[in-house]
Amino acid sequence: MDRETIMRAFASEADSNTRMSIYAEKAREEGFNAIGDTFEEISGNDERIAGVWLERAGEIGSIEENLQKGIDSNKQQLEFYQGIQDEENEAVITAITQVKENQIDMLQEALDGLDTETWYTPGTSSHWLCSRCGFVAGGNRCPLSCPLCRCHQGFFRPHRPGRRPTPPPPPPPHPGQRPRYGGRR
Repeated sequence: MDRETIMRAFASEADSNTRMSIYAEKAREEGFNAIGDTFEEISGNDERIAGVWLERAGEIGSIEENLQKGIDSNKQQLEFYQGIQDEENEAVITAITQVKENQIDMLQEALDGLDTETWYTPGTSSHWLCSRCGFVAGGNRCPLSCPLCRCHQGFFRPHRPGRRPTPPPPPPPHPGQRPRYGGRR
């Protein structure tokens, strides 16, 4: 299979992944959670299949290479949106360009943090964001694990000030007792 066909297969799966995810959200908004779960499952399948094609195309590199590809991709998208002249959608386009600028900054900060080998070291940041649950930890040292969702340090990233640290969660329940919180079980 040639590269062009592989990339078309990737684009098709990536498109389906996005559509299924959006359809899941809409189904849940209309009260059809089970149908939303079906869409979400298919979305996850499509994401993994897209990953297979992206890997076969040689598009997945080291973390540094992937960060740079992410920066380059978002810069291309930013240029695309900045070139659109559409009065009817001007506010939406302006908002999207701001999101793209923020995404470029986030990726560049991550790349810069890797370049200086200071990602988790003391003094790098005064706040750390858990990308899994949104918990924000204060302090110059990244937590080894999230006190809220218990995921490991790898899910944290330096976080810019402006959002207050999240208060620590209550202690875990006694052994054998189920935690009481929202969400699916």
